[in-house]
Amino acid sequence: TLEGVTFESFQQESTRTAFRNGLASILGVSPSEIIIRNFRRRGPTKASDNDVVVEYDVVSSPEQVNIINTSLTTRLNDIVASINEEFVKLGVNATLSTLEGTTS
Repeated sequence: TLEGVTFESFQQESTRTAFRNGLASILGVSPSEIIIRNFRRRGPTKASDNDVVVEYDVVSSPEQVNIINTSLTTRLNDIVASINEEFVKLGVNATLSTLEGTTS
């Protein structure tokens, strides 16, 4: 779940590119290895309508998945900062406040 990034913003390719670039740089994978499968509004409450739920896969070796899961849980602040840096670089008008999620 991306809090602070609107569904409308995530419909723009530049926002999705920034998300992939920022996540990839922390996880140590190539942005092309992050495949965004789906994204939707979190809903159903008014307060969370704008938050985006992103479903993505990291296409990498099985041994890397353990490293990635560890990074996701222990380095969420780094990932948020990295994605926000990419938003600025690409001129995306969005700021990620928090990120929650896991990979499988």
